[in-house]
Amino acid sequence: MSGKYRWLKIVGNLILITLCLIIVNGFFRENLRLLEERNLWQEKTMKLEEAVQELKTANEALTATRPDGVIIREFQAETVVFLPNGAQQLTYELTATVENTLAQPVPNTSGLLLFHLRAPGGNQLRTTSRVVEIPALEPGEVKTLAFSGRISAQQRETLLVVFSLDQQPGIAKEVILLSGLAANKFNTQNSAEENGGTRP
Repeated sequence: MSGKYRWLKIVGNLILITLCLIIVNGFFRENLRLLEERNLWQEKTMKLEEAVQELKTANEALTATRPDGVIIREFQAETVVFLPNGAQQLTYELTATVENTLAQPVPNTSGLLLFHLRAPGGNQLRTTSRVVEIPALEPGEVKTLAFSGRISAQQRETLLVVFSLDQQPGIAKEVILLSGLAANKFNTQNSAEENGGTRP
């Protein structure tokens, strides 16, 4: 009987060692997967930052070749909300502070909001646009405008919002990582890039 128990003990130890090896192997595989995913996100973030920098450089060059007009002094996303019904709908509230730098009035015009969405690991942008009204501005007048609406979006996407003014030098952007959002309110920090003006 003692020999039988000894073999049972050996078999039990082998089973325990095998289970430990399986658990350790699974842990390292999961850790490797998370590391690869983190590296992928870092690579995509770097590419997005490069694209934003190129856009900023192009905007600065555009401003240098255009006369003064209505500029965007500040642009930011005040709140971004995923609706809780699971319909992959995102509501937004944006504000823009515009200024007429001309010595003459500027009649009411329009602006364009571009919402560029990129999925994790994707190389293509999904774009939605909105036309907004810009009121008339007196010489030197500064106004803060508010825009709100809803777009289709998915969590973990990266959202780049670009705001430009029709036939005016003003253009700005805001980048939002939707991976950090849930079905509640999210207050973003102001990361707008201005063209033709500085933040107050």
